[in-house]
Order: sequence, then C-alpha cells, then structure tokens
Amino acid sequence: MTHSTISYSIVGVWSKPIQKIPLLEKKFCLELFDDPYQTEHGLADDGFVIALNDNKKPMPLVKINPLRIQFVHRTIEELIAIIEKVVEELKRLTSSKFDFNLKAIGVNTEHEWTGLEINAEDYLSQQYLQSKISTNSDYLVKAKSLSFQIFSEDNGLYGIKLEPRANNKKGLFCSINDHRDVNITDFPDKKMITSLFDDSLKKLESNVFENII
Repeated sequence: MTHSTISYSIVGVWSKPIQKIPLLEKKFCLELFDDPYQTEHGLADDGFVIALNDNKKPMPLVKINPLRIQFVHRTIEELIAIIEKVVEELKRLTSSKFDFNLKAIGVNTEHEWTGLEINAEDYLSQQYLQSKISTNSDYLVKAKSLSFQIFSEDNGLYGIKLEPRANNKKGLFCSINDHRDVNITDFPDKKMITSLFDDSLKKLESNVFENII
C-alpha cells in the first residue's frame, strides 16, 4: 500500500465564545488563496467562511464562528501561510485587541492508502467486522464507514474515521482529529504549528497507523 497525507487542518477552540463573528473585508478574502476568481466568502450556517472552490479536494478554507476557528489546506506550508494572513488581519481590524485565547486545538490530518490488494469495503470488513460474523453466514458484510476514538496514555484523543476512497475501489480514506487541551493566549505561530504536526504525525506513524490499517 502507498500512504500519503492529503490535507492539514488546525482548529482552535475559543476559551469563551466570541460575541461577534468578524467579517473580513472582501478584498482580503478574495486574495487569501491567491486565486480571487475561484475564492468564495461570506456568512454560512456555521460561521464566516472563505473557501477556495477550485474543484479539487480537499477544499482549502477558513471558518470562523463563535466557538472555534478552523484552517484547512493541502500542505503544511500553505496552511501556515493562510493562518498568518488571517491572524494578522484580525489583529489589524481590532487594533490588536482580538481575543485569541484557546482552550483546545485540533491538529487534524486526512490520509489515503492506495494499492490495496482487495476492494476497500472488503478490506475494512475483514479488519474490523469479519471475526464477529460467521464465515458461513448468509450475510455479506460491506463496511462503508467506521468511526471511533482512541485515547492515548498522555491524555490525548484521536477521533478517527475510515472509509473507502471515493472513485478508487482499492483506496482507503482516513480523517484524524488529534485533540489537545491547551491554555494559550495567542494563536500558534509557524514554529508551534510545525512542531504540533511533527509531533502528531510521528505519533500516528509509530503508534496508530499500524493498529488501524
């Protein structure tokens, strides 16, 4: 199997709900991803969103609501670039008075494995369900999606979702939410974000992937 990480996301959970969702200026939003013609922005049901709708997945985006702020991109470098731009703009709009206090951070990644020897639905069924169902059963098991949590010894929490890769019968998709409780007064900078992902991916590769794939 061939493994690759296909998206990186930082989710910051506010220490206390923000009372007013900041509406970033149109010019700033359109230039955030250096592609104004394919960038969309505005209020949605779950907050203020800026998204690059270039028909490629995963979709890069920024989402701000009263409970959290989320950044998603396809590489760590691109993720850090949009975080730095948005944090700087929020500080500029509020004369450096924006409250960045966070009580939790999600260091989230999406992964894919390709080149399975069998269909991904059958692979997941065999890995997680086959032992519970008699091989002589009249029922055929096809795993469409599996969600579960793993708690680590250092009080870490991984929220994991596994499912067959869309448009690839022998591909597997996995989203991982690496939840971490924190108490910080400013949004993580480039050095901290890089360190968070280095630590998260190292632990995933050494302790998690071998047990779930």
